[in-house]
Amino acid sequence: MKKMMKLLPIVFMALFTVSVTSCSDDNDYYYEEPYDNSQDVLYEMAQTLRGHWTGKTAARFKDPDGLLREEVYDTDIEFDMYDSNSRNGRGRQVDYFNGEVAYDRTFSWAIDSRSGDIIITYDGENGQKFQMIIDYDDMKLDDRTFSGVMVGNGESDEFSYTRYTYAKKVTMDFEER
Repeated sequence: MKKMMKLLPIVFMALFTVSVTSCSDDNDYYYEEPYDNSQDVLYEMAQTLRGHWTGKTAARFKDPDGLLREEVYDTDIEFDMYDSNSRNGRGRQVDYFNGEVAYDRTFSWAIDSRSGDIIITYDGENGQKFQMIIDYDDMKLDDRTFSGVMVGNGESDEFSYTRYTYAKKVTMDFEER
């Protein structure tokens, strides 16, 4: 018992020290979680992205001979969300060159929760897919304009689009009665 009484002040000191040092403000550690409370911001970003955009895409790539080429396309691109609370969805991109359809591709897209980057995964031929990434720091997105650079698949695409509708395109067939 005498030994225990001698250890009791040491135990109390240890407990007091732990209790004092553990009273730090939790906000001091916000940097450990990138984009703290960003989920709302990312959902807003996805909702802003949703819709139809049109504009120019300047694609820079190396041709089969290894020469650097640039082609500028008139582009029509649609981003559709899986549901109203998602940060991802499906889409379609149609690129026109000299008035003719050069590419007509479908894709899935997602906003990376840690970086804010937009990752587009195109459905390639024969089940092959390829990704393009739009870096959060290199894009501009608001209700009317969407511009930036997509990088991936051995190319870099600089784009500048304007919104022309939020809703899905509707095609109507009118039958004569």
